[in-house]
Amino acid sequence: MNREELLCNVAPCGLVCYTCGGCEYGILKACSKKLMNYLDGITDFLGKNTPNAKKIEAGYPMLEFLTGFDCPGCRDENHHCQIENCVYRECTKSKQIDFCAECDDFPCNKPQLIPSEWESANTRIREVGIEQFFEEEKVKPHYTHFKK
Repeated sequence: MNREELLCNVAPCGLVCYTCGGCEYGILKACSKKLMNYLDGITDFLGKNTPNAKKIEAGYPMLEFLTGFDCPGCRDENHHCQIENCVYRECTKSKQIDFCAECDDFPCNKPQLIPSEWESANTRIREVGIEQFFEEEKVKPHYTHFKK
């Protein structure tokens, strides 16, 4: 994967846009589209009124929901990131760096929105580089960072 693709897939803070449900080119959207394709006709095969067909049909709205997102990633001016007032994007932009890990002041004392995840992600980027970091993170669930 080239640097430009990595920048689309990993935010300056270290969150992986690729695994976000809102990402237009992310894995959740791609898998939802693929699953909808493979499930096409299954309710007819099973019989529309069978319990299994009804369960499958109940899942279609969620799949349709996940295929509808179009966020181009937080580096794009038209991003739709749900993390409001993000300091990472503007700070890295003003310093002309791609990730907090590239900053001489990392870790800094700016107000952190996801403090432990931000520090561990950027520490890992420093240790192994962005390519290896992405390979490790692209298979992990995106939202576990936000569990309380």
